[in-house]
Amino acid sequence: MKLKFKYLITAAALGTVTSACGIAVKIGSEEDESTVPQPEKDPFYDAANPAHPILRWRKEQKLTLRNAALAKIAENAHLPIQKISSGSTFSCGLNAKKEIQCWGFTTSIALGKDPEYDSSKRDNTNYFSLYAGKVTQLSVLDNSTCILTSDSKLNCHGNNYWGQLGDGTTTNSFKPVAPVGMSDGVARISGINNKMCAISNEGQLKCWGYGLTKTPAKVAGAPDKVLSVSIGSGHQCILTKDFGVQCWGSNSNGQLGNKDLTASSATSPIPADGLSTDVVQVAVGSNHSCAVLTGGAVKCWGLNNKGQLGTSNNDNQSVPVDVTGLQSDVSTVALGGDFSCALMKTGSVKCWGLNSSGQLGDSTTDDRNSPVDVSGLSKPLLSIAAYDSYVCGVDAENSAWCWGNNFVGRLGNAPVDGVNKNSSVPVKVSGF
Repeated sequence: MKLKFKYLITAAALGTVTSACGIAVKIGSEEDESTVPQPEKDPFYDAANPAHPILRWRKEQKLTLRNAALAKIAENAHLPIQKISSGSTFSCGLNAKKEIQCWGFTTSIALGKDPEYDSSKRDNTNYFSLYAGKVTQLSVLDNSTCILTSDSKLNCHGNNYWGQLGDGTTTNSFKPVAPVGMSDGVARISGINNKMCAISNEGQLKCWGYGLTKTPAKVAGAPDKVLSVSIGSGHQCILTKDFGVQCWGSNSNGQLGNKDLTASSATSPIPADGLSTDVVQVAVGSNHSCAVLTGGAVKCWGLNNKGQLGTSNNDNQSVPVDVTGLQSDVSTVALGGDFSCALMKTGSVKCWGLNSSGQLGDSTTDDRNSPVDVSGLSKPLLSIAAYDSYVCGVDAENSAWCWGNNFVGRLGNAPVDGVNKNSSVPVKVSGF
């Protein structure tokens, strides 16, 4: 007798869904995952976390064909955000040797190096070298970095003023620090500014850092099983085991997606309207949120004063609405302060919203309330990350590219006449 996946999705009418690699998969209800077509090999697939709950549950359970298809699509949708991470002053990515390489304004302590300012602690050690070939996901904070490895171990380095290293102290550390209770068995991480969240192999969500506890703590009211999390400065969203979206935190502009446009907030996750299933990735910006659906369509909600929802107007939305022109073929989304970008399955990128620093990459600084193509990418991108007012990505030949605001050199290119100038088109990261 075939065992059914115990976290079942409500069956929809028979049809097809399209995987992140463009494979059409017949949806049924009784067949197991052995009949699901496998996607083409991603050149960076080995960098993906084998313990990711989506992948692990898919392999451990005999799924209905529908659930197996959704799980595989969700797994693929998360691959592009596991290879690069951007923060307020620097970014880090995995280079061709699967080593961590960073650019921008970086300090030794955030990069696992002995602090040069304290000679009494020097031992000429670069602790990031311990992770070579084992990194599955990076999370760059303001002046800290957290690293997840292929053996499901989580370590953090850097500034710890807000307890963002998760060890229960506020002591900075250039050596690896394992967050309490999250030293191993970790499947996914997400961080921003000085706040971190992690999901265990069993799907349990814990967060810590700025405004929270100094050790990982369960999120009150969160589901028992969580597939992924995206955290912002004021609100957070999760992908549930049923491939639905739930959000919590500030709701000043409807960014929780629950039909409420008042200044209310939620202390525990609440469902986003109309997104109870068929979602494969969710991302948050400063005051807006977006989700990728199984067929590659995108829906966004929240603040829209700069067109960051991509709806061809500037009206705020308290429920998820369609992004103009993105009804299919999106692999993943990455959100900045007041703008959004979508990585297409072809490796091209489309962005919309605020463009004052050229963060939309369309060679202008004009705001856009519908998606425009990022120009000047010579190779398709395999990964993408956005923060504040800039974007970075890694292409199929292991070159890194960034565009937008070049504050403290975070685009990673050489200064022009000694000045870190903004760029409205992608520039190559030097030495990556």
